[in-house]
Amino acid sequence: MRGGITEYDILFSCPNDVVELKHAIQECIDSFNNSLGKVNSIRLNLKHWSNSSFPQYGERPQGVLNKQFIEKCDLCVALFGSRFGTSTGEYDSGTEEEIKNMISQKKQVFLYFYDKSIEPSKIDIEQLGKVQEFKKNYQGLYAIIKSDGELRIKFLSDLMLYFINMNYKEAVHEDTVNLVRITDNLCEALRRRDPLDSLAELFEKATDSVQVAILKNLFKICQDVDIIDYNETLLEAHMFLERIAEINALKPQVKVCYDKVAQEIEHAFNIDCEELWQDSGCSD
Repeated sequence: MRGGITEYDILFSCPNDVVELKHAIQECIDSFNNSLGKVNSIRLNLKHWSNSSFPQYGERPQGVLNKQFIEKCDLCVALFGSRFGTSTGEYDSGTEEEIKNMISQKKQVFLYFYDKSIEPSKIDIEQLGKVQEFKKNYQGLYAIIKSDGELRIKFLSDLMLYFINMNYKEAVHEDTVNLVRITDNLCEALRRRDPLDSLAELFEKATDSVQVAILKNLFKICQDVDIIDYNETLLEAHMFLERIAEINALKPQVKVCYDKVAQEIEHAFNIDCEELWQDSGCSD
C-alpha cells in the first residue's frame, strides 16, 4: 500500500518466440491503471527478467531470477506460441517453472496460447509437441488467441473481471462495472460493425469519469480491431462520437477529452474525416 494505492506486481512469463508481445501486455496494464485501477486505487506493475533482474552469481539462472523478483510477484500472465522454452534443470522451461510455482503459491495465472500461422520450415516439432502436451495436461482455464489485437482485448477484459471478482465484490465501484461493460460491448460492436445507438445510450447514463475513460480507450480499441479496412473502423468510431454529441450535453471535462480523441483518431489514421463522411453518404 502506497499513498492509499494498492500495488500488485504481475509477472510476464513466456518463451522467446512471443516475447515481443510484452509491449501489448504493458499497454493492457497501462489501460487498466488509467481506468479501473484509478477508480479503485489499484496499480499494476509489469515484471519481466529483461527489466527486473540483474547479474548475480550463486546458482542456476532460473533460481536466481526466482529469488530476485519472481517469488515476490502477486500474479502472472503466461503466453506460449510454438516454442516451450529451455530446460531450467528442474523443469522443461522457465515458463513452465514460473507457472507451476505461481500455482503452488495459489497465485493467479492468466494463461494464453498464441495460435498463429508459422512457416512449416520454422516449426520445431519437439518444442511444439511440448506446448501441446502442457496445454492438454493443464488443470485450469486458458484462452487461445490468434492475433496481437485479440490478446490486448482479451487480457484487458480478463484483468478487469479478475479484480472485480477478487476480494472486494461488495466494495467495487459501480463505475468499474459500467466501464467494463461498455468497453467490451464497444469492442464487439466495432468488430461486427453493429449499430452503436444502444452503446451511446449507455454512455449517456454513465458518470463523467467513466465517459472520460471510454473516450480515452476508444482510439486504442480502434487500433486493436483486426480488420483489413481501417477506414471503416474510423467511420464507426466517428459515428459513435457523433451519436454521443447528439444525445448528451457533454460536461466540460468530458468535452475536452472528446475533442482530443477525435483529433487523435483523424491524425493517426491520416484520413480527412470530412471527405470520409461525404464518401459514406452520412453528411448532410
